[in-house]
Amino acid sequence: MPDIEKNDPDGGRDTSIILKDSASLKDGERRTVTVLFADMKGFTSLSERSDPEEMDILMGRVFSRFDSIICKHGGYVEKYIGDALVAVFGVPELHEDDAARSIDSALEFISSIRRASSGLPDGLAFRIGVHTGLVTTGRRGDHEVVTGHTLAVAARLQTAAPANAILVSAVTREACEKQYVFADPQELVLKGKDERVLAYQALARRKAIFDYGTPFVDRKLPLETLTGEYVRHMRGSSGGVYVLGDGGIGKTRLVAEFWARLKGFPGFQATFLSINPSLFGAFEYAAALNAVADFLDLRGDATFEEFRAAVQDRTGLEEKWLKNAYGLFNPAERPAGESRFTAALAALFDAILASDGDAYPDVIFVDNARLMDESSLEFFRSFRNAARSRPFVVLCDRARSDTAAGVFGVGIELRLEPLVKEDSAVLARLLDPVGLDDEAVELIVERSQGYPLFIEEYVKLARQDSDLRHLPESIQTTILAALERLDPDTRTLARRLSVLRYPFTIDFAATMRAARDDAACMDIQACLDHLLEERILNRTGEGLWGFKHSIVREAVYSSLLLHNRKLLHALAADYLRAAGQGKPVDIFYHLAEAESWQAARAYLVKERPQLPLDSLPWIQKLIDNCPESALGELIELHFIKYATNYNNKAYKDLRPIVHEMYRLALRSRKRFYLARCYHLLMITYYMDMDYRSATLYGSKALEAYEGGGNEKGACNARFFLSLCFAGMDRFDRAWAVLDEIPRSDPYTAGLYDAGMAAYHRMRGEYEESAMFARKIIADAEARGDVDEVCRRKAMMLADSLQNFRFDDAWLTDKPERLYCGLDGETSVPFHAALALSYRFAGDTEASAKAFASADYHLAQLHSDGERAAAGSALSWARLLAGDRKEARERALAGLEASVRSRHYSAMFECQTNLAELAYLEGNADEFAFFVTDACILAGAPIYRERKALARYFYFAWLLMESSPEGFAHGDTLRRDERDEHLAEAKRLLEDELAALGDDDIRERALSLSIFDRIAKA
Repeated sequence: MPDIEKNDPDGGRDTSIILKDSASLKDGERRTVTVLFADMKGFTSLSERSDPEEMDILMGRVFSRFDSIICKHGGYVEKYIGDALVAVFGVPELHEDDAARSIDSALEFISSIRRASSGLPDGLAFRIGVHTGLVTTGRRGDHEVVTGHTLAVAARLQTAAPANAILVSAVTREACEKQYVFADPQELVLKGKDERVLAYQALARRKAIFDYGTPFVDRKLPLETLTGEYVRHMRGSSGGVYVLGDGGIGKTRLVAEFWARLKGFPGFQATFLSINPSLFGAFEYAAALNAVADFLDLRGDATFEEFRAAVQDRTGLEEKWLKNAYGLFNPAERPAGESRFTAALAALFDAILASDGDAYPDVIFVDNARLMDESSLEFFRSFRNAARSRPFVVLCDRARSDTAAGVFGVGIELRLEPLVKEDSAVLARLLDPVGLDDEAVELIVERSQGYPLFIEEYVKLARQDSDLRHLPESIQTTILAALERLDPDTRTLARRLSVLRYPFTIDFAATMRAARDDAACMDIQACLDHLLEERILNRTGEGLWGFKHSIVREAVYSSLLLHNRKLLHALAADYLRAAGQGKPVDIFYHLAEAESWQAARAYLVKERPQLPLDSLPWIQKLIDNCPESALGELIELHFIKYATNYNNKAYKDLRPIVHEMYRLALRSRKRFYLARCYHLLMITYYMDMDYRSATLYGSKALEAYEGGGNEKGACNARFFLSLCFAGMDRFDRAWAVLDEIPRSDPYTAGLYDAGMAAYHRMRGEYEESAMFARKIIADAEARGDVDEVCRRKAMMLADSLQNFRFDDAWLTDKPERLYCGLDGETSVPFHAALALSYRFAGDTEASAKAFASADYHLAQLHSDGERAAAGSALSWARLLAGDRKEARERALAGLEASVRSRHYSAMFECQTNLAELAYLEGNADEFAFFVTDACILAGAPIYRERKALARYFYFAWLLMESSPEGFAHGDTLRRDERDEHLAEAKRLLEDELAALGDDDIRERALSLSIFDRIAKA
C-alpha cells in the first residue's frame, strides 16, 4: 500500500533559520551529583557560652578537618552557611561512586569527632543529610555554583537526622546499597514535598565482598581464558591478564565469577586482594591504602590501635614493621627515610599475601588500573620484583595502560564485547522472571545494547514502572565519569557532537566546535582520534565518525544545558542546509530541538519528509506553538502528524487527529482542506474495516478534489476507494474507480498498477495479479529502487499461500534480502510461505526456522486487525503443512483478534480453518459449532477468499448430509438444500483450479487441504 500522498497547497516558503548562533554558549552542564549537607548541633548554646574569637577558632578547626576529608574523597565544599557546610561530590570531577564517596566522608568525619582525642568540646555533634540528584553547574560572577532541588532535599534530610548520624535518601542508598550497612527505612515528610519520602541511616561500610547475586550469562569463553591463565601461572608460565572493555560491559562480574570458580578447586586457599584506585583519589599511595584498608576492613582514617589490632588478627606481620607501616594511614607518622616506609609496606603486603597459605597463587585484582597514583605504581614495581610470593594479577580498564601492565607483568589481553540480543534477553528474564513481559524485555535489550550492567539497571527501572525509554541515572553517571577523564578539549567536542544523531564529517565536527581554520581542524582530528581510542566514537565510513552506541550519545547529550542544546541544534541545522547534506528528517529534528518554531514549520510543510514515530513529540510542539490564525500551517501540521502515525502503523491515534483537522478545515472554508479531511476519514474508517463509512467519505473526498483540480489527491482517493469496495465484495465498483485513474505520470501509473495487483489478487485472478506485480518490479528496477524490488518479490512469495507457487526459484533466492523493508502484517505470510516452500522441498530445519520467524513477527504486531489477518494466514499455512496443533492455536488467536477488530474476512477464514481441523480429527461437535458459526458470514457482503468459501460450502454439505431430516440452522443451512451447497463448493473449486493456470500447480492444490475430497464428492 502506498504512503499517504503529499501535497503543498501554499507552494514554496522561505524556510531560513530564525534562531542564529548569536549568543555564546553558557559554561556549565547538567549532571547527577551527590550533595552532603552537614549542620552543627548545639552551635547556638555553645556560642552563647564562648567568646566569639574562640568560636571562630573552633569552627575553623572543625570545618578544616571536614574540608580535608571531603577533598580526600574527591568532593569539594560548595559553600558554608553559618554553622553548616554544603559539599558536592561529582563536581568538578564526576565519579561512578560519588554517592559512596559522600557517605565515606560523612562516616570518617563523624568517627573523628567521636574520638576522645579529637580535642573538640563535649556535646559537639553534627547532623548530616545526603541526597543524589540532578543539578546544573555554572558560574555566577567569579564563583563556581551548583543549582537544583537536590541541595534542598539534602538540607531537609539533615534536619531529620539524629545527632552524629547520617541520613541518606532512597536514591543515594540504591546507588551504593551493597557497600554499606543501613538502618531500617523511615518515612519522612520533608518541607516542600507533598509525598512521604524514605530515608535510611548509614551506619558503617561493608568490607568489599566479591559475591554477586546477578546471573552470569555468555561469558564462558573469557572465564575459561582467565582460569586457564591462572593454571598456567601455577606452572610458572603466566603473570596475569588485562581485561578490557567499556564501562558496564561486565569486567568486574567476570572477575567475581573467576574467583568463585577458583574457590571450587580442591583444597583451595589463597588471598584475593582488591584494589580500585578510583576510590581513594590520586594522592600519594592512595591505591596501596585502598588495598590494605579493604583487606583489613578499616577506614582510611583508622587509628594506630585499630590498625595494629586488624594486622595482628589477619596477618603474621612482625611487630617491628607496624609503626612504620601505619604511615600508609597517617602520612605524619611515616619514618624520616622513604625507604624505611616502603620496606615496612612491602613487609605488610608480604604478610597479607601469605595470610591464606601458599597452596595456590594469590590473586591481585586492580580495577581502573589507569588511575593508579605514581607512588603506588613505583611501590608495586619494586615489590613485585622482591616479593616472597608470586601472585596472579588481573587488571581491568576501558583501555590498556602500558605502565600498569609493565608494573604488574601482565601481557595477556582479554577484551569483552557486548552480549548478543538473545543472551541479553536471557539475562533480563533471569533478573526478573515474573515482572517483565515480552515488550519490556525487547525494549530493555534494545536500550542496553548488550551491556550487562545496563540490562540490570533497566530491569530495576522496569520494576519501578518507569519509562524504559529514559536513561537511568546510574548508566548516565558511568558514561559521563569515563568522559570526565579526558582532556578538556576532547570532552568539550564530545559534548557538542552529542546533538548529532547521524555520522558526521570532520568539517561538521569543526563547525560544532566553532573552529574553521586548518590548525583548529588538526586539533579536531586529534580529539576525534582520542574519542576513537576511548571507544566513545566509531568510524562509520570513509571520512565519517559517529558515537559507538546511541546510549553513550544520549548520556553525553543529557549533560548539556538546555540553553546550549538549542544553540547547538540551530548550528547543526544551519550547517546541514548550507552544505546540502543530511536527511530531511535530521534537519527537521535540529530545527525543532532548537525551538525555531517558524523555521521548523516552514521546512516541514515544504519538504514533507517521511518521519519516524519518535518525531511525533516535535510535530506536537510545532502545533502547540503555531498560532490559530495560521490555519493553513496548522492543518498541514495535523496532516503530517496523521501521516506519521499512519506510515508507522500507529493506527489507534488517527481519529482524534483528523477530527481536530476537520474543525480547523471548517473554519478555513477551503475545499482543499475539506478534501484532505474526507480523505483521511476514508483511510481511518478503512483501517477500522468500516468500509461503508470509508466509501462515503472517499466519495466526498473525490468530489472535493476534482472540484479543486487536485488530480494527485483524486488518484490516491480512488486507490483507497477500490480497496474499500473490494472489502465489501463489490468488485464491479472497485474496478470502476481504478479504471478512472489516469496513467499519465509515474505516480498515478504506479497507483493504478498497485491497485490492479491487489484487485486481481483478491478476485483470485492470480496470473493477472502477477502480471501487474512484475510490471511494478520492472519499473522499480528501472529507477534503481532495490528495496521496492525486494519488497514486491517478497509479497509475491507471500501470495503463494493463495496460488500455491511455492517452488518459484527466482522468488526464494536470498529470502533474507527479500524480507528487507516488509511491514509486520506482510512479514508473517511471507515467512509462512517461505516455511511451506522449505517443507515441500524437504528441508524441515529451514522450514521450522521460517515458521519461528513468522511466529515472532506475529507477536510484534500491535493492532488487532493486523493480528487477525496475519493469524489467519499463518493458521492456513500450518494447516497445509500438517501442523494441526499450531494451526488450531493460530486460528483461535486470530479469531479472537478478528472479533475485536471486526475483521470479517479473517474471521471467516479462521472459522473455516477450525472447522477443517475438527473434521480431520473426527470431532463432530466442534465441527458443527464452527460451520454454523461461519454460516452468517458466508452470505454477508464481505470479502472472502474463493478457496475458503469452497471449503465452507463443502463443510456445510457434510454437516447437513449427516443431520436428520428436517434439520435447519436459520435461513442459511437447510438439509433439503444440501445439494446446492455441494454444487457451489465444486463450482468455486473449479474456478480456483482454472485460475492457477498450470497443471502441476493444480495437482499440488488438489493434494492439499480437502480440495481433492471436494472434487471427488
